Amino acid sequence: MTKESPFPRQPNPGNLNLGAILARRAGEFLRTSATMMRGGVDDAEAVHDTRVAARRLVAALEFLEPILPAGHGKLARKVRRSRRALGQFRDLDILGMLLQKSPCSGGEAINLLRERIRTSRIGRQREIRESFSPLLGSGLIEKLRRIQRDGFQERLAQRIGSGEGFVPARTLPMVERFRRIAVEVVQQDYTTAILHQLRIAGKRLRYGLEIALPDGDEKAAVLGAFAAMQETLGEIHDHAVAAEYLAALARDERGRIGTFEARFRAGSERHAGEYDAAAAEMTRVARAQAVGFRGGWPAERFARMSEWVITALSRPRG
Repeated sequence: MTKESPFPRQPNPGNLNLGAILARRAGEFLRTSATMMRGGVDDAEAVHDTRVAARRLVAALEFLEPILPAGHGKLARKVRRSRRALGQFRDLDILGMLLQKSPCSGGEAINLLRERIRTSRIGRQREIRESFSPLLGSGLIEKLRRIQRDGFQERLAQRIGSGEGFVPARTLPMVERFRRIAVEVVQQDYTTAILHQLRIAGKRLRYGLEIALPDGDEKAAVLGAFAAMQETLGEIHDHAVAAEYLAALARDERGRIGTFEARFRAGSERHAGEYDAAAAEMTRVARAQAVGFRGGWPAERFARMSEWVITALSRPRG
C-alpha cells in the first residue's frame, strides 16, 4: 500500500525556478574550481569550497533526474569523480592537522607519517589537476543549457500539472531516510558508525532543502540547524577515521616485525606503539564528542526537526 504524502498537491511551484537553480549550481562549481586550479590546488579553503560546490551540483542533478534528458548521468558521474579526488586530498590535510594537535605528535613514527602525508599530498594534487582539467574544458555550462532546451521546462510543467507535487515527492524520501537513521542513532547509542550515516543523510537532505524550500527566514533557520549538526558530526567522523587509519598502521608495522633483523625490531615495535597511542587518543576524542552530541540531540529533537522540515515543505509558495 502506497504511503500517502503529507504534502498538499500544489499546481504551481511558485517562485521555484529549477532551471535557474541548476545553472547557478553549475556556475558556482566552475567558479570555485577555477579559483582552486589557479592556486595550484594548495589552498585548503579553495579545495573545501570546490568540494561543497561539487556536492551541490550533483545534488541538483540527482534531484531533477526524472525530468532531465538521457545522458545527464555521465555528467553527474564526472563531477562525483572530481569530488572524490578532492575528498582524498582533504583527508590527508585533516589527518596532518589532527596529528599536529595530538599529544602524541612528537614521536618519531608520527613525524615520519607527517612527512609521508606531505609527499602523498603532492601526488593527490597532480591527480586533482588531471581530473579537473578535462571537466572544466568540456563545456559544462553549454551541456546544461542543452539539457534545459531539450524539453526540460515541458517535462517539469507536465509533472507539476499531474498533481503529484514534483518537488515534495523528490524531498520526502530524504526526510524519511533522515528520520529512520535518527531512530537508529538513538537505538545504537550514538556510535560513530551510525553517526556517520546520519551525517550523510542529513547532508543530502540539506542540499535537497536548498532547492525545495522557498527563500526566507524559515529556510535559513532549517538549513542553519542542519549545518550546525553536520559540523559536529564531521569532527566526530574525522577523529574516527584517523583512529582507524592509525590502528591499521600499527597492525601493519607489527606484521612486518618478523621479517626484520633483530636490531630493527625494537624500533618497529616502538613505531607501532606510537601509532596505537595516537589511535587511542583519536578514539577518545571521537567518543567524547559523540557523548556531547548525544546530550544536545536526544530523540525528541530529531523528531521535532523532521516535523519542522515537513511543515516547511508543506507551506504554499508565494
